Amino acid sequence: MAVGKISENEAVKPQQTQINTDVVASQEEPQSVSVFTIDDKSMVGRNIQNEADKRLLSIANHVIDKSNKNIATTKKIGIFGIGAALFGAFAKNLLFKGPKPSNVLVIGIIALAALTIAGLVEFFGGNTKRKAGYTKYASSVKDKSNMDLSLAPELKSDFIEKAGKIAISADNPAPLSKDDISKYAPDVLGKDNVRTRELYFVTSKSDNQKAENLLIADATINSEEYDGLSEEGIQKETYEIPVEYTQFVKEYLNNGKLTAKQADRFVEIVKAMQTDGVFSKEQNTKANDGRKEDLDIFDLSGDGNLNYGDISAIKYQAAIQNGVISQEHQALLNDKNQWDTNKLSKLIGLTQDNCFELFDLNGDGNIDETDYNLYQNINKNSDKYDINADGKIDENDVVLTIGYFKAIMDRYNNKGEFLENTISIMGGKDRMDILKEYYEDKEREKKLALVS
Repeated sequence: MAVGKISENEAVKPQQTQINTDVVASQEEPQSVSVFTIDDKSMVGRNIQNEADKRLLSIANHVIDKSNKNIATTKKIGIFGIGAALFGAFAKNLLFKGPKPSNVLVIGIIALAALTIAGLVEFFGGNTKRKAGYTKYASSVKDKSNMDLSLAPELKSDFIEKAGKIAISADNPAPLSKDDISKYAPDVLGKDNVRTRELYFVTSKSDNQKAENLLIADATINSEEYDGLSEEGIQKETYEIPVEYTQFVKEYLNNGKLTAKQADRFVEIVKAMQTDGVFSKEQNTKANDGRKEDLDIFDLSGDGNLNYGDISAIKYQAAIQNGVISQEHQALLNDKNQWDTNKLSKLIGLTQDNCFELFDLNGDGNIDETDYNLYQNINKNSDKYDINADGKIDENDVVLTIGYFKAIMDRYNNKGEFLENTISIMGGKDRMDILKEYYEDKEREKKLALVS
């Protein structure tokens, strides 16, 4: 799969198991979603935490740098002020006669001025710098439940900063506030990168044992909310789906990056797959949370079943897009009398096998009036055919649909307790046999291609 591999030490993004949501809802969704594949599901949560901490570290370092600049500026202005005051005092003594100030008074004035500078340094940068230091430390602690901010290493500072701290600040370890983090996060990460989203695909091998399920993690980090002290600011949802869907998932995620719309579509499909052996809302006896089921997504022909007819429907839509079926052909197809294999073959100029691929819309192995009736509504709800939500209906959508039904057939072969539901949703054993034969033919073609 052409996606980014990540290791334990690499930066990352959010997760968990079975719908756990903590966070953030006020901002717009990220416009792009990175995809990662890993082979150990225990790494998902760690990787998410690492990425959130990496981003927090960047914010803390930015605040420390900014504070150091403010401190340097304050020192320069303060020292210049003392120098100007002393110069004025000496100039006055030279120009005007009178009692000279005692050395004790001069020292006292200088000491008071120095204390004032120390206070200003603390006010304009020292306190914020220390808070950023505690936040930096928090970003390095893996176990947030046992964090002790008093163990944070002290940041480099001079006697003026230390004097300012002693003069006006309590020695209380406190990190940057969420208001501070929210203020600086866009400066460091960029406005569009404050809220980021990633998808994790955990392969079916764990500890050299073939797992029965795949883990899919959908994670979002809001760096304006995350302070390193808890998981607030991290939103994570995870889903487990049968291992037979491995190839489908790989095909969907093979570009390594999705749009937000594509990621939403993927998660919508994964949620349907998660209710294993359930294909329609009517079959789902659990509380209906508004999610779509398989039938809502993959009944592409509109006959209320899931079978080879849906593969025909998506192939037909792709054939329109690539010009195999022209507008003229579409007009001719509205004639009910043309709907048998021989007539359609001559009408469209395709072989009979090609006609079956495009027009057997109920998956029963024949082209007849039933298929014609389904054809009358095939162009409605065109968004449904864009399986990967990339804005076009093409071969990628065909491949995904074929992969989905291949997974259903594999699941049917591997898990006997779901046989009844599968046969029922396909419209009967004869429709299932047609789909089975289709995949057997494809397998034979693949073997022949290897031999030749």
